[in-house]
Amino acid sequence: MDSFKLKSKLSYNETTGVFTWIKNNKPAGYSLRGYVYIQVDGKAYPAHRLAWLYVYGELPVGMLDHINQCRADNRVSNLRIATNQENQYNVNKFTNNTGVKGVCKHNSKFKARLTYNRRTIHLGVFNTIEEAQQAYLAAKHKVCHQIISMTSIKIVEHT
Repeated sequence: MDSFKLKSKLSYNETTGVFTWIKNNKPAGYSLRGYVYIQVDGKAYPAHRLAWLYVYGELPVGMLDHINQCRADNRVSNLRIATNQENQYNVNKFTNNTGVKGVCKHNSKFKARLTYNRRTIHLGVFNTIEEAQQAYLAAKHKVCHQIISMTSIKIVEHT
């Protein structure tokens, strides 16, 4: 698929992230596991990849991340190129005993930790779940923006 072929068949609204068929002005696509797919000439394409192609003229080489974690939100302003690792940081899954990502119960307190590059960074033990969550979010922000100094924090091998 190239941008010329895409633009000859579909129109894309950057404000809404919605594709419409040029031939009948009807919305294009179907939803599967939360993602929107559009079938063009017998092949299904993820709408977020087509949005990138439509705006930038080429398909992204790597993964695209939905910044707001909404798989159906295909506004190009909500998309960014990401490595698999970066994309996983934006996943809203958690497996712990508190229901808050990066925070687990530790005796009567709350422990915050972040896993990065298959290493666990222990952020501390806090009196409240809110304090632990704030520590996690602050560390995640630093890691995601590549300004954390891995030598200034305790690193424990992930088991």
